[in-house]
Amino acid sequence: MGVEDGQRDKVLADVEALLLQIGRMAGSVHHGPAAASGFTPTQFMMLVWLAKRSDPAPMSDLADAMGISMAGATGVVDRLVHAGAVCRQRNEDDRRQVLVELTAQGRERILWARHQGFLRFRRLTERIPIADLEALTRILTVIVDSVRHEPDGAPAADSDRA
Repeated sequence: MGVEDGQRDKVLADVEALLLQIGRMAGSVHHGPAAASGFTPTQFMMLVWLAKRSDPAPMSDLADAMGISMAGATGVVDRLVHAGAVCRQRNEDDRRQVLVELTAQGRERILWARHQGFLRFRRLTERIPIADLEALTRILTVIVDSVRHEPDGAPAADSDRA
């Protein structure tokens, strides 16, 4: 391993630490608006995911997207149904499948909460020049694309380390 590799590894360790810190903090950026709208962070993320869809979501897809069990997803959906934010129905083509979608009230509440979160994020980043934000967007896009192309999200084999 050369000097440049050692220097790169140090910089990458710093980047990794910052990305982890940002990941932990990202929830807090939207936590306030989510809580103000009456949702837990998990409910909020589920509603955000549903809001991005144009059609009802199978419960299994919802559980997978949230990284929770079917039982966990069912519990969250039960509370969201009770709150009037989502409705569920049986798939007419496959009666075993449960579909979930936002209600008009749920869509309105999540759009409001997301807008409040965006306004907060905008305030937090107002000191960053637009050129730096554009560069950050390009860099993060490359990282996301790289992660997406990893088989099963597993780290690629490193032939230099054994």
